[in-house]
Amino acid sequence: MDRWRNAPMALITSVPSAQLDRVDTWHLNAFDDTFGLAAASSSFPGRPNMRKRTALLILLISAVVAVPVALVGTFMLWQFWDWFENKTRIESLGHSGPANWCFVAVYVLLISAVLIGLWVGLWKRRGPTD
Repeated sequence: MDRWRNAPMALITSVPSAQLDRVDTWHLNAFDDTFGLAAASSSFPGRPNMRKRTALLILLISAVVAVPVALVGTFMLWQFWDWFENKTRIESLGHSGPANWCFVAVYVLLISAVLIGLWVGLWKRRGPTD
């Protein structure tokens, strides 16, 4: 029984939700949902909101990476912008390259693809309890 005397209390006890105002970190159990935060992810037990953080990090990195990709992609679509301008008479190509709205359109398409990919990826990984 003496070996349990020195064991970390976080592994043995959990704090009832009625005592939340007097909680100290010694009694917190990493896998106990005392604060109601662990519902964000069943893939990362004990790491609340990890799925949301991962999705946000992917979105932020994608937003930064999409800027040069949109720039190159807009120039690679030169033939399309020329066709679009001839068909719609909307100024797409100027003397110095594609118009600003062309860059924005390609950037929005890239970010939309990332958002759809995140949504589908999270939806497929979501368990029945999420």
